[in-house]
Amino acid sequence: MDTLQRAVTAVAITGPDSMADLASDIHEKLLAEANAMRLPAMNFAQRVEMFGEHSTALKEVLHTYIREARTVLAAPAR
Repeated sequence: MDTLQRAVTAVAITGPDSMADLASDIHEKLLAEANAMRLPAMNFAQRVEMFGEHSTALKEVLHTYIREARTVLAAPAR
């Protein structure tokens, strides 16, 4: 998670802001996914279901990040 946080910081520094927001969202979703299996108040089946939901959300934001990164990288230089 520390390595991912450093990557999020690098994207925040270099921008654009929309990519920094997406990178931060990836970090948050990955953390939520990792923590889903550690929730003691839930039974195992509930934790697995929550893990699946977080995994789906993570895949969606990763897909968006990749699509937007391609757009940013393909933009003509100013």
